[in-house]
Amino acid sequence: MASIFKRRRAELSAIYRCRLSFLVLASLMVVAYLVIQIDDIVKEIPSIRVSYNESDSLPMPAILISASPDKNFTLECTLRDINEKIITDNSFNICSKFKHMIRANNTNAVLILPDETQNLSSGTYIMMFSLYAEPYSRNAFFVSIYDQTLAPSKEDLKISENFDAKFVNSLYNLNNYTLLYKHDLIFKISRRLRRAIKPSIFNYLGIPPQLKDEYYMTSNLQTQYYPDMQSSYGEFQIYYQNYLTVTEEQYKVKTVLNLLGLLGGAISLMLAFHALLFGSVPISPWGIIYLLPCIYKSTYGKLRGEFNKNALPENSIEISQEQIIEMQKMVNHLNRLDIYLKNCIDDETLKKLEDGKD
Repeated sequence: MASIFKRRRAELSAIYRCRLSFLVLASLMVVAYLVIQIDDIVKEIPSIRVSYNESDSLPMPAILISASPDKNFTLECTLRDINEKIITDNSFNICSKFKHMIRANNTNAVLILPDETQNLSSGTYIMMFSLYAEPYSRNAFFVSIYDQTLAPSKEDLKISENFDAKFVNSLYNLNNYTLLYKHDLIFKISRRLRRAIKPSIFNYLGIPPQLKDEYYMTSNLQTQYYPDMQSSYGEFQIYYQNYLTVTEEQYKVKTVLNLLGLLGGAISLMLAFHALLFGSVPISPWGIIYLLPCIYKSTYGKLRGEFNKNALPENSIEISQEQIIEMQKMVNHLNRLDIYLKNCIDDETLKKLEDGKD
């Protein structure tokens, strides 16, 4: 590659200066392009690949009902079938089996945290909740919905450290609602799987990244006001809008591996313009592997042996005039061929062989 900057024997000075200016300018453009691409690789926000997985049932969500410490309340919950009839099977008594009282962080709360064996399906698909309390003022009670894997801890409401903090904090705002007096909240939820890329230097190289799975819920809310509601402060019900799990998988588009392909294309384009304007680069049959000492000596030794084998021997026998003329023609042809090849082929190797240097 360095031979492209060398001046050819028969090249005019003006042409060489123009060619050198072109090469310097083109090289600077390639370097600038390389810097911009590297900056894009470092600053790239991963793209999202979306897919859908359908199933017959999905895990029950975790529900957190919270209030300030001075607000006392009780909670009743039932499961209902597709016809909204109450399921009386004791195995579905989620309130008594999965209810956890939480009093921490200046919060009075109840966490309904089903285990992974409890699912909602087309047969048992509505979770009904009734909250009983005094008719407190507005914004007294709050309802939050989470996926089981992302639910607050039973002890101190902390979110697992395995998840991205910004992502988790956004879920608090996304699925946190106020239960108003004499209102019925209807939550239509959907389950999503976020496959996030784990931070690693190898992600920039184009190696398939390691992913961490983060299940979470999204919800649509409908609110109904019942002025004649007498028995409870308020009610809410939860059911899956559909039984599809939306998978959002992160992936990187710009990597070092892709950059090498782009860089190769840019250099090829530069050399193509150079060949179009100034001709091709002098040919060199040797690559960098021949710089290794063992290969270098072996290759040059064989070539030098071939040179000595094909050398013309000294001969004192008289030759005719016709032979002298033929030899002069051959010498003239070889001289012209030598001049031409020195302008088209890298002759550094030939000089070393003729000088007998390694």
